[in-house]
Amino acid sequence: MKTTASIFLCLAAIVFNSQAVDYYVATNGSDSASGTSTSEPFATIQKAADVVTAGGTVYIRDGTYHEAVVVDNVNGSAGNRVTFKNYNDEKVILDGTESLSDIGGSWTPHSGNIYKTTLSKDIWQLFINGRMQVTARWPNANTNPTDPLQTKPGSSEAVDGTWWSKETTWANADMPGTTEYSQTENNPTYHDLAGTGIDFTGGSIVYSFLSQGGDGNQERLITSHTAGGNILAHASYSGPGTKKGHSSTDKFFILEHLDVLDQAEEWYYTPSNNTVYVWGDPTGSEVRGRTIRRAFTLNNTCSYITIKGLDFFANNFRSDAANFVVEDCTFSFPDASRRLLGEYPAESNDAMTDYGTYIGDGPFAMTNCVYEYAEMGILFGSGATDASSYHNNLFRHISMLGLGKNGALQQVNSFTRNTFHTAGNREVLKSKANPAATRKQKYNHIHNWGYLQVHDGAAFQVSPPAHCGD
Repeated sequence: MKTTASIFLCLAAIVFNSQAVDYYVATNGSDSASGTSTSEPFATIQKAADVVTAGGTVYIRDGTYHEAVVVDNVNGSAGNRVTFKNYNDEKVILDGTESLSDIGGSWTPHSGNIYKTTLSKDIWQLFINGRMQVTARWPNANTNPTDPLQTKPGSSEAVDGTWWSKETTWANADMPGTTEYSQTENNPTYHDLAGTGIDFTGGSIVYSFLSQGGDGNQERLITSHTAGGNILAHASYSGPGTKKGHSSTDKFFILEHLDVLDQAEEWYYTPSNNTVYVWGDPTGSEVRGRTIRRAFTLNNTCSYITIKGLDFFANNFRSDAANFVVEDCTFSFPDASRRLLGEYPAESNDAMTDYGTYIGDGPFAMTNCVYEYAEMGILFGSGATDASSYHNNLFRHISMLGLGKNGALQQVNSFTRNTFHTAGNREVLKSKANPAATRKQKYNHIHNWGYLQVHDGAAFQVSPPAHCGD
């Protein structure tokens, strides 16, 4: 015989489940439609995010969507998650770029082989025919960071003159007593800065100076430089006036400036006149610029949400939601610095919370995903470490400028059956996650990392007590 209490619970469960409504989104939909069937889909993911409730699934039809979705006050439960996923395995692309033909004018000559156009909105990453372009830099890298890694025969060292060769495509600041927290002196033995005859004032310096600590790999505005000189002044990145006493392997940097736009696949943008510059005439090519930081932002008013089967292009996510899960997704070019817009974060972690992929609460799980071509990595806030996990993912071409503080993946509890290769970070995984008894790293394939950092690195950096598997 059923008790009154058990009958009440059954009825409550029926009522709860009856409230779960699935919604549909399509590129030919309308936000004034009901959204509850494939014949009446919404036009935007945001509209669906505003109305979905516990147990509901937002099915996204095939196509490309350019949105910065904010998910707020959406809560599922352990048995009734809220899910955003592709419908019937259709291909869904969340695109953070816009065509310059829509936000710009025609291309005109600037000087030599440089062409330019004026835009109606800012961009901070550029693609031509789907290929990422490199911010105009000195010294030149000669190859693209998305190309396969080239190594010397019988060695894991990168081929000289290629992107990942730190000593040949980065400058050096091994000048005792002159390289400080707010001043860098170039060593002309490696690359002759003075010989360029360029005044880099107003450009950017990106550097890796220290073997430990986040203040050693940063991006800064160059506040003063004189053409023909080797000393650059820039905004401080720690205590002013403190000298750097490390060896030559600790002080590598690159410079970015319009005046060093001098080879194929380089570009530059100046927000003061909303002008983008490229090497070579791109007329007739598909040129797209990044105008969105994140495709999804999940506020801390959310819980038990899953994102599944979506392709993120030139955008990422920030989640402060509890029990957030990402499955079967691809993240290509997930983050990109906004220093071209004059934004210089105080520390590397500030950049990741501002425009990188960030998980601020937990637990969190990423499974069966591809994460590739990132300037930084993925950062966990202190609340996301407990029971966080990565399982069966591919990470490649991470920290393409050596940024991202220490580890490409920071404060992760469980890391199993992942593949990780080709990266600039000094550590692949950095974990002080709790509870200590559940920390595990096992059955991973990790190789070719640490190319754009100083010495003193590791595949795993785990604070004791810790459990490390096979």
